[in-house]
Amino acid sequence: MEMPGQLSVEINKADASSLLSGLSEGYPHFIQQFAYSAFETDKDDDISVEDVVEGAFAENGALSQLGNKYFSEMYHSKISSDQYRAVLDTMAEHGDKWVSRKTIISESSLASTTVNNALAALKTRGIILADESRRNRGFYRLPTRSFATWIKAIKSVETKTGKTVSPTEE
Repeated sequence: MEMPGQLSVEINKADASSLLSGLSEGYPHFIQQFAYSAFETDKDDDISVEDVVEGAFAENGALSQLGNKYFSEMYHSKISSDQYRAVLDTMAEHGDKWVSRKTIISESSLASTTVNNALAALKTRGIILADESRRNRGFYRLPTRSFATWIKAIKSVETKTGKTVSPTEE
């Protein structure tokens, strides 16, 4: 017979595994980093949802490490315009879901010509994806949920600290 405490530990482990799996989005190097960070955070030899979350969002945690390796160049180096980054910031609020050009214009408060130029440049540089299958088109998304989460995380740090996060500070 299982004890109630054992059952909750098993559920907790399953939840932590599911969270690791979801965060990694199927990328082997992502799962490795998220799991490594969760194990580094763990203090009781029981990987919990809290360990996964703390490992992901901690200073120098998984999102920071992945951001430095995979996302920083796309966000900082390939884009010289704060307005283009504002388009990415707006899209990040939608995760990796398709977002209409109209929504991006509305939520970013940027001029439609600026958004049009940004979307064209971001698509050409491989930073965003365009949904070519829609009849009217005009729908875009970030390539991964992790990229969206990373953008939101650095924006949160910038809001809290009042300083811009540069590629070496993440």
